[in-house]
Amino acid sequence: MRSERVGRTTDEAHVEPPLVVDVDGSLIGGDLLIEGIARLLSASPLGLFALPFRLYAAMAAGTLAGLIAKYVLDRRFVFRERAA
Repeated sequence: MRSERVGRTTDEAHVEPPLVVDVDGSLIGGDLLIEGIARLLSASPLGLFALPFRLYAAMAAGTLAGLIAKYVLDRRFVFRERAA
């Protein structure tokens, strides 16, 4: 008996790996925020004083981006406004 590959195309041989998201901490050992703070402090110890301002700026930027996206989506889909 000989085994043959039946039904396989050349495209199936080049399948890309799936995107993996680590949500439960099983792939990444540490906390990325703590690692980032450690890297900041190792590069510049005076960066500790700027850290609260950087964190607040990052939170404000993320909140603003979320509010803008929510406004655009609500305006388009909730109020059924058509783009000109």
